[in-house]
Order: sequence, then C-alpha cells, then structure tokens
Amino acid sequence: MFWLAFITVAREGLELTLLMWGWVVQPAAVIGAFLGIGVALVMGYAIYKGALQMNMRTFMQVSSALLIVVAAGILVYAIHDLQEAQFLPGPFSGAPIAPTHPRTGEVLVGFATYPFWMASFPFGWAFDFEHAIDPTGPIAALVNALTGFEPKMSWLQVIGWAIYIAVIVPIFVNHVRRDRGVGRPEVVDTHPALVGKEV
Repeated sequence: MFWLAFITVAREGLELTLLMWGWVVQPAAVIGAFLGIGVALVMGYAIYKGALQMNMRTFMQVSSALLIVVAAGILVYAIHDLQEAQFLPGPFSGAPIAPTHPRTGEVLVGFATYPFWMASFPFGWAFDFEHAIDPTGPIAALVNALTGFEPKMSWLQVIGWAIYIAVIVPIFVNHVRRDRGVGRPEVVDTHPALVGKEV
C-alpha cells in the first residue's frame, strides 16, 4: 500500500514538474499553478485538522464531472494538433480540402459564409472570436484550460468535443444515479465511551 501511494504521488509530481517546465515562458500559468498548489495545501491541512468538513461523495462526483470536461478539452487540443500537422483534414490543409474564399483565399468561418450557407463545414473554422477575445489573454487561457475551447476553433474540434460530451456525460450521470440509489451504508458509532455498553 505504501509503494502504491508513493508511486502515485511521485507520478503526479513528475507530471506537474514537466507541465511547469513547459509553462516557464508563461508567467500567468506559473502563478496560477502555484496558487492552485497553495489552495490545495491549505485545504488539505484544514481537512486534516477537522476544520473543514467535506462530503467526499459529492466532492468526488463534482471533481469527476470537471475531469470529464477537461478530458474533452484535451481531445480538442489533440484534434487541433493533428489538423495543424495535416494528419487530419482541416483549416491548415489548404485548398481544395479546406473551404476557402474564392477571391481572398482565406479559410471560411461560421455558418453564413460566402458563397453559400455552411460552406465552411466540415473542414473550415466553426467560429472566430479572436477580434473580441485575445487568444493569449487570461480569459482565453482559463476557458481553454478548463474546457479546451479557444477563440478560434475548427468544425472538427467542435464536433469532437460535442460527441465526447454526448457519449460520456450520460454514462457518468447514470453511474451517479446508480450510486445514489444504493443508499448510504449504516453508520456505526465507534466512540470509545460507548464501546461495550448496551443500548
């Protein structure tokens, strides 16, 4: 049991170190990471001292739901990289795979695009909000870290995210409902003052 816990914690620490090394050039990401570590330390100490009471079942369900969204974001990130490397068709593939404007040559974006409705689907850009949201700003970074969404995304990324959520979320919800249906186990009083006494 000791070695299992040791290897698990060591693996997470190694992953964090590798991620932090990749974020050295991004001060906001480094500050956010250390703030997260600080909050985790404070919460851990508070739970240890009994100052913070938590329903572990609810905590695990909420954290699992967040991890599902984060995993969908990782899938979106992988699709973007594969499209950028041109292993998957998309906006980086160029004409004739990527739908482009016949006059400007730019990759089409959104629904109502020239020359006809949904001309950008499925290998163009689904939306482009880079004029309103700075892709390198804190808001974009936070949303991207939590959900995988970026101010500019391809149709394949959006479809991949939606399919993943549509498949995994119902499975997760059914699992949660099944756990709630089982009910809580009977609570046994093990207080030393009551042990051995008749009820």
